[in-house]
Amino acid sequence: MKIIRSTSSSIQPRAFETLAFRRDANYFHQQRALRHPLGLYARSLSDIWEGFGRTLDELDRILVSKPFGENPPLIGWDVELTLRQEKLIRDLMRHFDDCRNLILCLYAQDWKQVQKIPIVANALQLTQPYRNHIATIENHMKHNQGSLRGLALFNDTIAIPGYFVEHVDTNGAIVTHPDVHPIFQGMHTAFSFFRDVRFNFWLVFAVSEIIADVVEQVLPQPTNNQVDTAADNLLLQLATRITRLPKWVYRDEETKPFPEIQVEDSFGVSSVVLEYPSNKTILPGLSGTYSVALSFRGDGVSTTFQLPYFNG
Repeated sequence: MKIIRSTSSSIQPRAFETLAFRRDANYFHQQRALRHPLGLYARSLSDIWEGFGRTLDELDRILVSKPFGENPPLIGWDVELTLRQEKLIRDLMRHFDDCRNLILCLYAQDWKQVQKIPIVANALQLTQPYRNHIATIENHMKHNQGSLRGLALFNDTIAIPGYFVEHVDTNGAIVTHPDVHPIFQGMHTAFSFFRDVRFNFWLVFAVSEIIADVVEQVLPQPTNNQVDTAADNLLLQLATRITRLPKWVYRDEETKPFPEIQVEDSFGVSSVVLEYPSNKTILPGLSGTYSVALSFRGDGVSTTFQLPYFNG
């Protein structure tokens, strides 16, 4: 699937434009004590874009200073990065709730009735894989003390920072959570930031396409033709930063579909082009020897830890 957003309309995900064109339509937000759907969606996006920026800022700093490459690795090198990523994941999880409330504002019925309406039921089904991806991480963080921990695979030429959700196995060892990070060739796995940032960015736009379809079916006639593009430059800068991330990924991620994000300019019009899975991306394979640095933090009791991407 390919999604293209451009400055000829708005760089923002399509649901933003769709709601802007229907700003003066009749909604049921006030009786639910909710923001106007456009304001609700814009506020949700604002939090997410800020979260991406904060994560990228810290990721850039770590890629320059490489604190994981010190011998021994600098204690706590990942703390700020994982805290910012945790916040981004929570904002993404809340975004799904915001999108649900947005759809609810289209109808007078309660949610139990609304979710059974065919176009809504279909939208929920289409968004479920994206929601499950974020919810699995969030639920383990929230209910099972599944803190995020940083790691990096690196050698003299490349460095791939990543993170994993911590888990205690039946033997009492601290490992990556198998529900979030499936075992690959006998190894525990993790998420590389180079793929994860791209996928989560894609996720926001993909979900927006589904939400926009619902809004346009319920409210087929626009009420105005004005779109606020004030935030476009900031989003374009964010997308550009994401396109510049390297495409090194972890071993198991080489077998997964890759989300391609590109920024293109033509005759004064800038476009963000998102494709998942990408049909043209060739991932450089991780070969040769490399080191694994990670940041388990002690609890005073646990003594056994299992490194991702390590069979020893």
